[in-house]
Amino acid sequence: MDASSQTPLVHYSAALGTLENAANPSQTTVLAVLLARDQLRADQLSTEQTLQLLQLDQRLRHCTAKLLAHIPLEQWRQSLSVDDAAWWWNLEAPVHRLDRFDWLWNAGTVSALAASASLVIDISSKFLAVTPGLLGSFAVVGQGVLTLVTAGGVLTDAGRQGVEQALASLGIRRYLWQETKLGLSILLLLGLVGFRTSLPRISQALTVIGSERLEAGELTGAEDQLKRALSLDGDNATAHFHLAEVYDTLGRVDVAAEQYQIAAQAGLWRSYVNLADLYLEEGLSEDADPLIDEALSRIPATADTEAVRTELSQRQTDLRSGQLPAYDIPPETTGETEGLGRE
Repeated sequence: MDASSQTPLVHYSAALGTLENAANPSQTTVLAVLLARDQLRADQLSTEQTLQLLQLDQRLRHCTAKLLAHIPLEQWRQSLSVDDAAWWWNLEAPVHRLDRFDWLWNAGTVSALAASASLVIDISSKFLAVTPGLLGSFAVVGQGVLTLVTAGGVLTDAGRQGVEQALASLGIRRYLWQETKLGLSILLLLGLVGFRTSLPRISQALTVIGSERLEAGELTGAEDQLKRALSLDGDNATAHFHLAEVYDTLGRVDVAAEQYQIAAQAGLWRSYVNLADLYLEEGLSEDADPLIDEALSRIPATADTEAVRTELSQRQTDLRSGQLPAYDIPPETTGETEGLGRE
């Protein structure tokens, strides 16, 4: 056997044996196999040597999964500018049975990201409907950046490479990468859904702050907080009620009446008393009388509503008798529906 060709075969065989016996082969071990294979050309071998080479190559192919799990082969190819014909530098992981469903996981990932983007737009529009403040700015920027990073890691080449390198460093098998990306996209979507469903609670917290500022006489600050509360939850009747009180104090009768009406329709019965008094103070008896009739027909007669019904009945009696004293509206609790006569 030709010694000049036998030596590279021996080196190749020895390096390959080391790779096969290593549970976690080092990059040096893998590189030794690939460089040894570079030294062999079939046209320089005898028939017997070529047959031996084919057998060794088959063993190398069987090591593909192990080899790719421990080296950045693509980076090595780019650094060394290897020939495309050198198949040992262009090994690809064997197709795992789970990879047959990658198209499904990819479709799910894109769908989850699309849903996340829609939620980001919806949530951001609520915070940006008014001056967002520190909390709103953080929420808008934070969720936007998180969505963009996740989408970039799935939909762009650079992002995919970064994510895949991170997954490889975590020891996640290549055939599970698409499933992992889907899982990350779903986690993002669930996080945004959770945040979206928490907006009414955030709205209530802002309502409390707004009502406290109203009580302290900080009308501008109270108006800002209550508007933010309503931008997050337009059905927040308590915020409508306290915003009406702000406008009532500022003498903005029309907008105060509108906010009282919304709160009253939502079941905050005290709003009817405040609105009736507002009409009476403005000399709008023709509006106050039917309003009180409507209120008494809507408000159920219970122990909780007795005080509100009594006040409205008294105002109706005074109105129809022509006696209209200045009514003192009882102070309300701060930020809660207690004392408002809510249904």
